Amino acid sequence: MKKRVTRYFQHHPVISSIAAAFIFGFLQLSFSYCSKINCPAFADTKFDEWFPYKTDQRIIFSNGLLEKDTITIATVFKSPASTSSGGYGSSPYCSASANINSKETLNGQQYKFSLYGDVFESAKNFQLSLYDFRIYNLQPSDSGLVVNGPNNPNNSTLKFEYLLSTNFNNKFYSKLEIITADTSQVKSNRIYKVWLGIKEGIIAYEEYPSLTRWNKQ
Repeated sequence: MKKRVTRYFQHHPVISSIAAAFIFGFLQLSFSYCSKINCPAFADTKFDEWFPYKTDQRIIFSNGLLEKDTITIATVFKSPASTSSGGYGSSPYCSASANINSKETLNGQQYKFSLYGDVFESAKNFQLSLYDFRIYNLQPSDSGLVVNGPNNPNNSTLKFEYLLSTNFNNKFYSKLEIITADTSQVKSNRIYKVWLGIKEGIIAYEEYPSLTRWNKQ
């Protein structure tokens, strides 16, 4: 019987190739199916501490002239648990993501405030945008907020100042981060400095060159 099957495939090479391809595909599919892994939901306590925003939350800032600027949180998304599998021989891997956006937009093209990024294995990468003030490769850590890699699209230098147990705007903060952009890279009347408080998120920002500061109310 075995010899008959062998002679059959020798005389029908096309059928032999199709059979081989079918067997290979079946094995690949089986491997992919067997390689599935369970991936956890997004969970990062430091991220939640520095950006504790809630859906429909309204954050109101005001300046010395009592003008107001409102940011309303429209979306707070954190990826749920999922199943990952490797296809075509690749190994399965896990990643998780978070996304926070404001309802307010600038000319209908971008969010006034947004924060998004992902966690891949132990690497974290987030991008924070407030108007045109942007920080790339932002990472919450034990020593506050730091950047890992290029800072922003203009390649300007960002200064990070991490303070413990300090008062700002008549309020006590156990942890406070001040992020300042190089003013030589900042266009006129644009944000160049941002303050973030632990368990508060953004608590103030300042414009250049007017040095107008907007404080969270």
